[in-house]
Amino acid sequence: MADRIPSGVTLHENSDLTVFGIDSLTVVRLLVTIEDSFGVMIPDELIAFELFSSPGSLWRLISGLREDPGER
Repeated sequence: MADRIPSGVTLHENSDLTVFGIDSLTVVRLLVTIEDSFGVMIPDELIAFELFSSPGSLWRLISGLREDPGER
């Protein structure tokens, strides 16, 4: 994902990530990175393109999965 965001751009919770040209390959790479970095497993039923629309939506998902060990 970092390779898609221009240098000097500051992201905020509600920043629109779709303007950086997120495609299906970027989504898969981001999923793997999140799962490896945070020790969570993102269930297929939670994966939706809207999830990747902002840093805030991603963080809410990660936080929820870390709090609920049943989702791992």
